[in-house]
Amino acid sequence: MREGYTIRFKGVKTIALAWGITIALEIAPAIAQTLPTVIEIEPDLELEPNPGLDLDLDSEIEPDLEIDPELERTPELEAIDPENFFRSGVEKARRQEYDEAIADFDRLLELNPFDFRGYYNRALARAIVGEREGAIDDLTEALEINPFDPQIYNNRGILLYGSGDFEGAIDDYNQALKFNPNKINTYYNRGMARAQIGDIEDAIEDYTQAIQLDPNYAQAYNNRGIARTQIGDIEGAIFDYTQAIRRNPDFASAYYNRALAQVLLGDRQAASIDLQEAADLFLGQEEIGQYQTVLETIQELSRF
Repeated sequence: MREGYTIRFKGVKTIALAWGITIALEIAPAIAQTLPTVIEIEPDLELEPNPGLDLDLDSEIEPDLEIDPELERTPELEAIDPENFFRSGVEKARRQEYDEAIADFDRLLELNPFDFRGYYNRALARAIVGEREGAIDDLTEALEINPFDPQIYNNRGILLYGSGDFEGAIDDYNQALKFNPNKINTYYNRGMARAQIGDIEDAIEDYTQAIQLDPNYAQAYNNRGIARTQIGDIEGAIFDYTQAIRRNPDFASAYYNRALAQVLLGDRQAASIDLQEAADLFLGQEEIGQYQTVLETIQELSRF
């Protein structure tokens, strides 16, 4: 997985254990399907949305504005050239100066209100600083100008998901897949949104599609395991968690989830081993909240 920043949406999931105990678990990002593809916001913001991983700031497309290299660059021209504000915003976002980047994209859009890159990149910066509604509005504006970009639909879907609008998120993921039917992470994201509205079978199909496109997608195996647990396919869930662990041996949440599935099958010994492994990994990864959750689960199980 590429380096990036993570926006984390948390939720609560309840799992009823085999002998009737109910443990309320605070689900952190990797543990269950309460976040879309770990919503990564990459630091290498460039020129344009690029079909990639979630809130991707990558770009491969040159700006539409063509600048004559013969033209003398006077201070007056520099001050009114929207491309300068675009490039300045990009550089500031790279330095994680997001408020300053937003100001540059504001100025870009004042000079050229039809530059969808300005709306798109301002949306990403706004998402990072927590301005979700403003980010959604910007992505909507970007789609008014460029209605065929799957990445913009995917990213707006992610933000709608984070605001609890799962149906709206699914609509956006559908549009993204219409324009790019091989967009792996959009299948994953749609699977999560479908799971949230109780459409578990279709969620499983989406995770399966993501896995077919990327057989090493450990998170898709993990979330498909969760969905299989929800429909009572515990052995299938354990298979998926095991596949996730094989692809990512440090996947603490997959160990944790597999332990819960093993409890449901009555295999407390295997569950204890996985819980301890999950605890050790979470602690080593400095995920203290998840570490405490695992310890509480271990303590709860030790009472019976």
